[in-house]
Amino acid sequence: MNGESLSAMEKKFLDMSLKVAEETGYDLYDMEYIKGSKTLRVYIADKETGSALIEDCVKVDRAFTDHVEAADWVPEDFVLEVSSPGVYRKLKTEDHFESAVEELVFIETNTPVEIEGVTKKGKGTKKFRALLKNIVDKKLILDADGTQFELELSQVKKANLDPDL
Repeated sequence: MNGESLSAMEKKFLDMSLKVAEETGYDLYDMEYIKGSKTLRVYIADKETGSALIEDCVKVDRAFTDHVEAADWVPEDFVLEVSSPGVYRKLKTEDHFESAVEELVFIETNTPVEIEGVTKKGKGTKKFRALLKNIVDKKLILDADGTQFELELSQVKKANLDPDL
């Protein structure tokens, strides 16, 4: 996770979340603060399994208590939600994409992308599913229906894991 383009409140919550995750032995996968509902969503992952069980979430939730009570900047009616990133976890950072190599992903791009053999010639698509083969120099190496192609990480608007279940 990077702290770019976060508000001052979000940066404080990010620092707190990183500290709590470290203290409890988990990775902080993602964090979001929803200002309107004063909700902090923290997504944690076990360092070995990459997921989190309900017991893990409860442990992290409880570890937040002292930090929240000691911080005078936390809103009184603040809501904390601790969760696993989930099977369809969002991919936001380069680290997220690196952890998803050899996984099926669903990607939405900022501009249409032409994929030979997949899209009609001259007609690109902004949404597609592909196997993430690698990530090199901020470029995703993808395979869609046997066609391998590259996509700049900066072209990705949204992405998530999209496994066959």
